[in-house]
Amino acid sequence: MAPRRNRVQLTTNERYGILQMIDRGVTFEIIAKAYGIGRSTVDDIMANEGRIKDYLEVNTMVRRWSPNHLIKSRHMDLERVLYLWYIRCKAKRVRITGPLIRKKALELNKELNGDPNFKASSGWLLRFRVRHRIRKRGIREDIRTSNKDAANNFKARFKKLLQDEGFTLENVYNADYRELMWRAVPKEALIFRNGKSTGIPKMCQDHITTLFCANATGCHKLPVLIHTFVKPQSSHNLNANLFSTIYTDNTNAWMDSNIFSQWFEKCFLKSVKERQLKNGRREKTLLLLDHVGSRHDLKELNQKDEFVRVMSFPFKAAPLIQPMDRGIIACFKRKYRKELLETLMPLPICNTEQEVIDNHKQLTLRDCCRIVHDAWSSVNEVILKNAWDILLKNKSERSAEDLETIKKDVDETVALLHRLPGCEGCNRKGVVSWFQIDDTDDTVMTICTDEVLQDFEYNPLNQVNIGTVDKEDEPSHSWF
Repeated sequence: MAPRRNRVQLTTNERYGILQMIDRGVTFEIIAKAYGIGRSTVDDIMANEGRIKDYLEVNTMVRRWSPNHLIKSRHMDLERVLYLWYIRCKAKRVRITGPLIRKKALELNKELNGDPNFKASSGWLLRFRVRHRIRKRGIREDIRTSNKDAANNFKARFKKLLQDEGFTLENVYNADYRELMWRAVPKEALIFRNGKSTGIPKMCQDHITTLFCANATGCHKLPVLIHTFVKPQSSHNLNANLFSTIYTDNTNAWMDSNIFSQWFEKCFLKSVKERQLKNGRREKTLLLLDHVGSRHDLKELNQKDEFVRVMSFPFKAAPLIQPMDRGIIACFKRKYRKELLETLMPLPICNTEQEVIDNHKQLTLRDCCRIVHDAWSSVNEVILKNAWDILLKNKSERSAEDLETIKKDVDETVALLHRLPGCEGCNRKGVVSWFQIDDTDDTVMTICTDEVLQDFEYNPLNQVNIGTVDKEDEPSHSWF
């Protein structure tokens, strides 16, 4: 019987030293042996990387600025809403700066009918950062420019995992979610100008959250999960199953862990089991998730099926190497918007600009589910498969799609727009911007603002302990 290992209590500095060793490429086994700890302890330290670094960087400032008992802020509602907005934006990889936080604070203070004398000064920003343990570089760093080492380390570990555990590529999946402005149209279109002039531009900004999942060979695409913030009575007649999509709504803007857990059990596990049993037996399956907010659910997810392992990309690596980010979702969005134009096409006998505007106004979530289904179905296996090359073949960080395919989609979309009354002024530059509209920082920040204000209205924040959401990189209360 092996001797029992003595319990080792690591200091924060020692944990930080372990993180530095991991960054240098030292294996977890060597680290565990050097410190006399278990492999699981090293995993836990890696999982709390942001929290450990936060503590070391802001602890001095906290001691300087904070009394023994923090004074309750006069602007508690503003503080809670602003911080939830901040972590939501960070989760979506928006580059947040100090001036942006100050500007958003003034905007939210007005929305919440706060103190009319509130100034959002530089001193207030410093104290806000200290209160919420936000590192200075946390509001300046552009995630995509400094994470190649983390991505390369993960790629090496991923390849070793596939080899050691015997996962076949048909049983390796990636799932990720994105916002989709499902009614958005090009800014040059008459529909957009009409909405803006009549004071209802919101009809071009309605958004849903979509969850995509497919395997590494491209032969198995799961139905898209569509989640939206709507009042239940507005969608009670919706039967999204007609289009092989999964629809959910909630009085909270977050697509939370309960919704994801339902998708995991009723869609992912069920679909994978059925596919494998057709081949005669269950096989080991790996599901890769985007890092953001997923880690605290991994233990629970990994207990649901003995054949299925769930893991997440490191936060710093996900934007560079996640397959869904390598052209799959971008391809879907282009095809979605082409399908949207087809839906808006008026009948030949009534070819007027007003009819196009009316068709757009009459779009429903049922239409959205159908268009999502059609667009996802048309993303071909080649795109799905090539997106994994960056993980499997050490290829460059370019998209899985070639430029000719993207150019063809742009040209076809421009041609469709020119056939649509009121859209003749749309050009290639406008179409490219339209394809990418969901991913622009301004749009994402607007969506995040809408969502946190909805949370404030439907789930009063005085009942939310934001002290549990104190890690810059990871909202602890939601899978997303």
